[in-house]
Amino acid sequence: MAVTPVPGSALERINYLVKKYEAYSYLEIGVIAGQRFRAVCTPLKAGVVMPTGNAPADPEPGTYYFPMSSDDFFSAFREGKEGAARELRQALDPPVFDMILIDGMHTFAQSLRDFENSLACAHPDTLFILQGSVPCDPYSALPDQRESLAYRKQAGLPGLSWHGDVFKTVLAIHDLYPRYSYCTLVSGGSQTLLWQAGESERTTRFSSLEEIDALDYFGMLRNADLMMPIKNDLLPDIVGLTLAPGSYREDGAWKKLISGKKEVTP
Repeated sequence: MAVTPVPGSALERINYLVKKYEAYSYLEIGVIAGQRFRAVCTPLKAGVVMPTGNAPADPEPGTYYFPMSSDDFFSAFREGKEGAARELRQALDPPVFDMILIDGMHTFAQSLRDFENSLACAHPDTLFILQGSVPCDPYSALPDQRESLAYRKQAGLPGLSWHGDVFKTVLAIHDLYPRYSYCTLVSGGSQTLLWQAGESERTTRFSSLEEIDALDYFGMLRNADLMMPIKNDLLPDIVGLTLAPGSYREDGAWKKLISGKKEVTP
């Protein structure tokens, strides 16, 4: 039987994983225009809408929109006392998601908090996707979007690429959550996929979150092995395994992170 190749684009990759793992429910943190959210092929979907986004007045059956911060969403979903949060919990039964995509505020603090909050909405086989986890250059890696775009313009670089410092969340998960294994795909839009596996025997590399927070783009490249960059075609053989990224260290790991076509819009 021929093996279906893993698609290169971020959306196609999401739907590939939905089909492969028969995901029924999907949570997306960071809906803006909503094209990606609407195109994800799961029977039940919940989207946390960014302040700059729009939620339709009459969503399709099985689709729930939450125009609020991710912190407020997780609080409302946890309590589930009224409104859409209560309806969503009842529709899920149990109140957990098969796939969770985190693409809200592109900052270390918020993306790590979104991951940690989403653990209460997950089951042992939930697949997490951290979107935009690899900045395309030093300007894109700045946590302040206005500053990032201003410096990019001053440097004469085209486009509006801004990924923030989400990459630090991957490094923090490596040190703090050894039960979660992961890999990072760069081509077609960077994504880090995470799943719960057996606790890996991996050695912490950083002394504290403050040390991780102090890293810049070049600090990410120095620790590129911890991002666990892989090519698309390796994905089916990687997901579900217990991995210790530091064990796969290679001098050229940073080259994998800067190769491949990056998105040019935030």
